[in-house]
Amino acid sequence: MTNSIINKTFSLKSYNFPTCLVRHQGFEFFVHPPSEEQLYKEDTTFKIVKGLANVEDSISFESVNYPGYYLRHKGFVCYLEQNSGDDLFRNDASFLQKPGLADDDWISFESVNFPTFYLCHENFRLKIKEYEYNDSYRANATFDFQEPSYYVVSLQPHRFKACLVRHQCFEFFIHPTSNEQLYKEDSSFKIVTGLAGVEDGISFESVNYPGYYLRHKGFVCYLEQNSGDDLFRKDATFKKRGGLADDEYDSFESVNFPGYYLCNENWRLKLKQFEDKDLYRSYATFKVKEPASIYRTYSD
Repeated sequence: MTNSIINKTFSLKSYNFPTCLVRHQGFEFFVHPPSEEQLYKEDTTFKIVKGLANVEDSISFESVNYPGYYLRHKGFVCYLEQNSGDDLFRNDASFLQKPGLADDDWISFESVNFPTFYLCHENFRLKIKEYEYNDSYRANATFDFQEPSYYVVSLQPHRFKACLVRHQCFEFFIHPTSNEQLYKEDSSFKIVTGLAGVEDGISFESVNYPGYYLRHKGFVCYLEQNSGDDLFRKDATFKKRGGLADDEYDSFESVNFPGYYLCNENWRLKLKQFEDKDLYRSYATFKVKEPASIYRTYSD
């Protein structure tokens, strides 16, 4: 399981407060009630990386809106701190995934440098606490990954790895990479809960045009402002599927045109019906990548 989540982005849901997520606030960690505020969505989203301590199968939690800052314990309380690079920090910021103490379909996180101490909430503060033989402790120390309601990505085509999906003049293209700031902004998107409200649906919101989304129209993809009507919401909502050409990538199926996928055709991004051909599979497959260092530009 560890390899399948590395470099992917998640939120952490509490077992006994399932509507609450682990959040950093004031550089401390809490189990926090849900909110639609943008800052809440950012503060509850983490990139899972290989454990900084370099212990086999360990993981670390890197903040999405404070890149280079990690969840670490200090005095048995959890804080968000910048990676200092020393051994103590790396150990404090590394955890092992274990079957959930309250439910083995969930997950518990054991400290690397304090074996039998687990991430655990106490009075809604996130701490590490030594294992206790009671149901309350087990529930407080059990969590699960869930798809975050916010994260920023770029989309790299499977067949053209030196390119990214970019909007330009409100149309979408497969465009060679560039170090220009405008290119970085045009090729970065917030993945948000699908506007159509369907289970597991996602939508792509522009980073530099907030409120504008990738939507298909006449089977061609455009960047348009959310009009709020049902057709727009469906045109702008997709299901993330395993990559048609490579299962380490992703493909994106239309909600209102099942069997139609986001696909490159002559460098334009379009919606095309599935074809049982290798070329189609490659053109309809993308890697969800971390964008080029622009998180703080739009989350401050």
